[in-house]
Amino acid sequence: MPGIDSLKNGHDKAVRNGLKNIHLMKGTHIETVHTNEDGRDMPFLTLTEPMIVSGDGRENTFVEGNGFCLEGKKNLNCTFMDLTIRKTKTSGLFGRLGMSFLCIRVGFDQCGGSGVVAYKTKGRLMNCQVTNCEYSGVYGYDGSTIEVEGEETRIQNNCTTNKGNSEDYGLNTKSDAIIQLLSPLTKEEVSKNNSGGGNYGGQGMIVTVNAFDIRPASSAGETKEELLLSSSVRVFFCVSDMFSFV
Repeated sequence: MPGIDSLKNGHDKAVRNGLKNIHLMKGTHIETVHTNEDGRDMPFLTLTEPMIVSGDGRENTFVEGNGFCLEGKKNLNCTFMDLTIRKTKTSGLFGRLGMSFLCIRVGFDQCGGSGVVAYKTKGRLMNCQVTNCEYSGVYGYDGSTIEVEGEETRIQNNCTTNKGNSEDYGLNTKSDAIIQLLSPLTKEEVSKNNSGGGNYGGQGMIVTVNAFDIRPASSAGETKEELLLSSSVRVFFCVSDMFSFV
């Protein structure tokens, strides 16, 4: 059954074997703080190579303790689908300095920082839900673009720490960052009941668009349609009770 550091152990094994998919079985995968090569405590699982991390559903597969930090090259992408990242020490997902991300039906709940953060990168949230996080729900800064789509989208009850802090919002953009919501979504519809500065704000842009400019690759060389098709028919070989890999 899922247990402590199952995700990190599975990720490290996947990297050693050149595998690009990790499937997390139903249950709770608890990640502890680990030490990097410099001796620093790391409250994230850091991904530097393209990876698809999937679960058995937002209501069935949970990752707790640590979130994810993406530090790969700009032309690379990580995909997360059908799981919930919750009760993390810091942000649930932090994309920084390059590698983009795609989240499909992912929940972010009770994160110790913001739910989703993008810094000098690009990400897309499809039918994702960000709730009860201590700081902003979705936060982009320094030239980032975050695209949001899907009728299941929900950004609610965030900014739970320092509720009067006007720098935190449900949807938050700083400097020249932009959050784009695909019509018919609007910031008023998806972001509700957030404390801090309110449901949306910041120095960047939060706009509804009829189409995204460029659809990012879902994973290395795959279109979104190819990813969804392959995810429904791919065959896993099991290496433990906790993981499957492709």
